[in-house]
Amino acid sequence: MNTFDILTSEALLESTNAKREITTSIQNQNNENYDGLIELQCKTKVIEHERQTRKALHDQASTYKKLNNSSKIQDSIDEVRQLETTSMPEMNMKLDAIKKDLQSALNSKNSQIGELNKFREDHKLTKASVYPSNQNKLIGVLVFMGVLEAGLNAFFLSKASEFGLAGGFAMAAGISALNILLAFFMSTCIRNAHYNDSKKSMMGFTFAAIIAVAVSTLALFIGHYRAALDENLELASFQAVKNMADAPLGISTFDSWILVCITFAIFMLVTWKFFKNDDPYPGYGEISRKTDAEIAKYSRYKTKADALVKQMRVELIQKFEQKYEALNQLSHSLEQDGESIEQLERDYQSFLSQQALEYEAYCELCRQRFSHDVNQILDKTAVFSKEKEKIEFQELTPLLKNEDIERFREIKAQIRSFRETDFSQVRASIIASANKITLNEGAQ
Repeated sequence: MNTFDILTSEALLESTNAKREITTSIQNQNNENYDGLIELQCKTKVIEHERQTRKALHDQASTYKKLNNSSKIQDSIDEVRQLETTSMPEMNMKLDAIKKDLQSALNSKNSQIGELNKFREDHKLTKASVYPSNQNKLIGVLVFMGVLEAGLNAFFLSKASEFGLAGGFAMAAGISALNILLAFFMSTCIRNAHYNDSKKSMMGFTFAAIIAVAVSTLALFIGHYRAALDENLELASFQAVKNMADAPLGISTFDSWILVCITFAIFMLVTWKFFKNDDPYPGYGEISRKTDAEIAKYSRYKTKADALVKQMRVELIQKFEQKYEALNQLSHSLEQDGESIEQLERDYQSFLSQQALEYEAYCELCRQRFSHDVNQILDKTAVFSKEKEKIEFQELTPLLKNEDIERFREIKAQIRSFRETDFSQVRASIIASANKITLNEGAQ
């Protein structure tokens, strides 16, 4: 494939309409002497085509000189050299922001640990607090216990309501809610009884005893109430109070004792669940959970900060590699541009030679056509007294001038000097700066 378009002899014959012109000229002039005007016309066309092609040649060569005449390669070298200077201020700002946030999280963690240690010291605690990992499970247990107690009691209390079992369930649900509330207060009092302070501990025991009496009263009243339902439905409440005052444990029916046992069993079970849902020592579980939450929060942020710092180191090295790769690509393009200009010159010299040959072939075809038509039309022998029109093209000046060649040499020398002397130092400095991007956070 030719780089430049060559006007072939056949194309020239067609564009100059040579065959018709020669035949018409012989017919009109009735002359066997060849005047060579058609060759002169073709010569003018070929020279004009060469002039336009030469302009395209210089335009193409100029595009290959753009990189050589620009400062792109020097700028690229400077970017690689100055990457540390231009990138580190921004990196340091990001690093300082990460350190500041991490230090804030660390201070919050240490402050909470200090509060926990003070709490332990003030209350003379040595063991770690004990509490379930998921305290919300207690909600499900309470709902289940409430529904279970209400369901069991509903059957025995259905006589007291005109709505039957549904009314009995509603009454039993109210009793169950009260029972659970008392269980909560009882667990709180038992927990308060664990205070190392004797006064607070005694208060806990005292209120626990009061609640125990209240629960016992509630359970026995429920039992007496259930027994009174069998005696007098309308006056069952008053009769239950009277019977309980006369003989608290004098419950007469087995069903009533079952109600009493259910009330006590649910109360004790729910009290135990409330109590085990936190550390036995009041406030110890809460402050321990806050401390654990702060420790976990700091740990998460520390992990995130480490990842961000590692990413910053990687980004700095990647940026350096990308800048250096861009320089290598420009260097390769510069080499290709020089080779392309040399190839252009070779291709153009080849174009000139081939175009001259095509012109010679055109002239020969024209003379053959003239000789043939003279013989056919005039029945004579053609006379070629006029020499062929010689074609000479303007001498091609080198596409690369001395200043272009010198510029190519200077840029290549700059690249070579940077690679041989500066690159290893710059790369080592970048790696050292990347390694300095660290939290340097000693407190844990």
